[in-house]
Formats: sequence, C-alpha cells, structure tokens
Amino acid sequence: RAAKSGGKSSSSSSAERSNTGVGKLNADFVKNKGKLPVPVTGPYQVVSEYGKRKGVMGKGNVLIDNGGIVIQGRDGAQARCIFEGQVAAVYRNDDYALVLVRHDKYISVYCQLEKIHVKNGQKVSAGTIIGDVARDASGHTRLLFQLRKEKQKLNPQQWLKL
Repeated sequence: RAAKSGGKSSSSSSAERSNTGVGKLNADFVKNKGKLPVPVTGPYQVVSEYGKRKGVMGKGNVLIDNGGIVIQGRDGAQARCIFEGQVAAVYRNDDYALVLVRHDKYISVYCQLEKIHVKNGQKVSAGTIIGDVARDASGHTRLLFQLRKEKQKLNPQQWLKL
C-alpha cells in the first residue's frame, strides 16, 4: 500500500491503492478521525488533494482552492457512505448529481455521481452505496468528496483511512 498523504502537498498521489472495506467504527464520528473508509469502492487513487495550490500551468499565479479531494476509481466504481447518518439532500443537474449525508454536526458530500441509490431523508450506514461515480469530461471515473463541520470545510485526507 502506498504511503498515506496527509497534507496540502502540490503533488497528487500517483499510486493506485487497494480499498480495504469499511471496518469497525466508533459510534462517535470525531473518534474515527483517520479511520473513516474511503468513499469509493474498488481500487482508487487520490488525484487532487485538499487545499490551495498553484494549479494551472502557464497561467502565472492562478490558485486552485479545492474544498475536498478528487478520488479516481476504476470504471464501475461506486460512492459509498463513510459513516452512519441521514441523507440530507440529493441535487441533480444536466450532467451530474451530488448527495449530502448528515452525521450530526458533520456532513459528507459526494459529487459527480450519475445514478443515485439513496433518497432524501433515508438513514444510511457506513458502506451504504450512495451512487455510481460518473466519468468526468476527460473520461475518468472520479468522485469529488468533501467533508464539513456544518459550513466549515475540513480536509478529508485527515479523516479518511487512505
């Protein structure tokens, strides 16, 4: 397994990692920091990390502020819930859908989905399939995952067992 990446480095992890499943979690969300399951099924790699960094080659001082992480999976990858909670919202536009799951004061956000497997108000457990991860414009199967404490953005890399 590749080394865990924990910060705002400017390079993405390039090694594909194995997904070990959900495992046993503490009933207190906060006590699971660093132990929450990866929100995609199957092999994956983090291709864009959380935080601010220079991101557009040839564009000078343009900064990208990624409020989450982008996880690339294999074709057919599905988004799965990281902790028990309740589906707080399901949004759809012409291209993609996203799902918000509330875990008391914390919210996990699963973006770039094509088929949704949950509905608004549904109670979910860690490992529940949220939806099918869509292909992005470049043809890659990629999930944008965010984690928040109410409106405050959190670094998912510090919370997930990557």
